[in-house]
Amino acid sequence: MVILLSIPTFLDLVSSVLSMISLSMIPLSVAAMLRGSIVVFTAIIKQLLGDKLDAAAWAGTAIITAAVLVVGAVSVATDDSASASGGGSAIIGITLGLLSVLVMTVQGVVEEKLMSEHHAPALLLVGVMGLVGFCLTGGIVYPASYFFVPGADNGRMEARCGRDGV
Repeated sequence: MVILLSIPTFLDLVSSVLSMISLSMIPLSVAAMLRGSIVVFTAIIKQLLGDKLDAAAWAGTAIITAAVLVVGAVSVATDDSASASGGGSAIIGITLGLLSVLVMTVQGVVEEKLMSEHHAPALLLVGVMGLVGFCLTGGIVYPASYFFVPGADNGRMEARCGRDGV
């Protein structure tokens, strides 16, 4: 049961990493607007799982899809001024941001299935996610961010504590 309950934690971690990488390529305002695509992904997944949406729900989903497309198009069109790295990074950042939201949507579906079909108590799910998330983040993500991911802070993504007032 603990292994099953760890799946949403892994998905949350993947979503967070994808989101962090995308934020290094696109402005925060664009990333925040792209998160609205969770409604679109949720509608598609609900439809695939057999939950039929009515016409009003699909109309709202179409409006949100149009808004996300406009935000993405403007970000790509202004890539040189909006992104410090330039060179088409907005397309990659938008793609990673949308992939992050898709993984987040799948995480929500998995959590719902675990609680309904496997009768996992919500507090147990939250507790396991917290414990496993703490272990994965402290044991893998932070060390990898420091040693393997280059960044603007003295060549590291994560700064060492105590140096330069950090």
